[in-house]
Amino acid sequence: MLFIEGTRSLTGAMAQAEPGLGFLVRHTRANVLPFAIFGTERAWPHGKRLPSRKAWTLRIGKLMTQEELRRQGSSSEQISATAAEAIADLLPHRYQGVYAAGLRHTDKVE
Repeated sequence: MLFIEGTRSLTGAMAQAEPGLGFLVRHTRANVLPFAIFGTERAWPHGKRLPSRKAWTLRIGKLMTQEELRRQGSSSEQISATAAEAIADLLPHRYQGVYAAGLRHTDKVE
């Protein structure tokens, strides 16, 4: 399991993905199973020593094959961005952060 942003969000919304996932995919030829966890900011807020009994949600996406990831780009950054967009699609809008609005890297501009 790898968290694509490299850290926990202070707001619960997604931040820009780090290239580490893309690097691992490129060098191991691994597939990616995107998943999204949300609601944890209520269960284990920053500064709390232990989590509390609050509901949180896990959503699991569709397996992304090596070929699918590489169709969107071959750099570590592009592969990570593709995976991050798949994760954002599993989240409610308020948690999508930088992947909620504007052009995503996979959008085609003509």
